[in-house]
Amino acid sequence: MGETVRLGWVHDPAGEVCGGIGECARLRSAAPVTAAGPSSADPATGRRLTRLLAAPHRVAALLGRGAQGHHQATSAVRIAHERWGIPRPAPSPVTGLHAGQW
Repeated sequence: MGETVRLGWVHDPAGEVCGGIGECARLRSAAPVTAAGPSSADPATGRRLTRLLAAPHRVAALLGRGAQGHHQATSAVRIAHERWGIPRPAPSPVTGLHAGQW
């Protein structure tokens, strides 16, 4: 990943994403993806996750992040366009990134 910019955070009262560890805040950031490879195990959960390609607003909707998630997605798109010259994404389906595509 390239330069990372902080977008904000999400309050998680139960720490559900990390297996119910208790109240925590999860940081949200944006960065240009410069390369991708096979996923490794998540250090918080030990699970190996599938890599997906999705436009920021689709991610916010799929993950159920509500208004805060959509605001962060809008910020990510703006920052990517203004700071790194990345074109604003067109609506597109979610696709899997499979071995050989990285």
